[in-house]
Amino acid sequence: MKADTAYDPGKARGAGMCSASGAGRVPQADGVDDVVYAFWDSERRLLKIGTSVSPGRRRAELEAALGRPLALVAAWPGGRAEERALHRRWAEYRAFGEWFHAARVLESWVGSPLA
Repeated sequence: MKADTAYDPGKARGAGMCSASGAGRVPQADGVDDVVYAFWDSERRLLKIGTSVSPGRRRAELEAALGRPLALVAAWPGGRAEERALHRRWAEYRAFGEWFHAARVLESWVGSPLA
């Protein structure tokens, strides 16, 4: 996949990709209840793309299950359809489930190098 065809969250409905500390809810737009998020697992060098009404709470749940910290690298208003579209777009980079290898296109998508 070419980097210039990477998904642009700024063009997504609700727009406004934002970084967040992971605490609490991300502001919603237009009655959208879900947030599409990307968590970075630096130990496994994988990116998780999912949705939640509270990315901070979801991050805490995953950290407890995994036993290590995750970073919330992107979040914006969106729903399951958008999440599924992202999973299809990057299917070739899927490690398992909703976790993806940190290919250059994903680094470009979240707007910063993943370290």
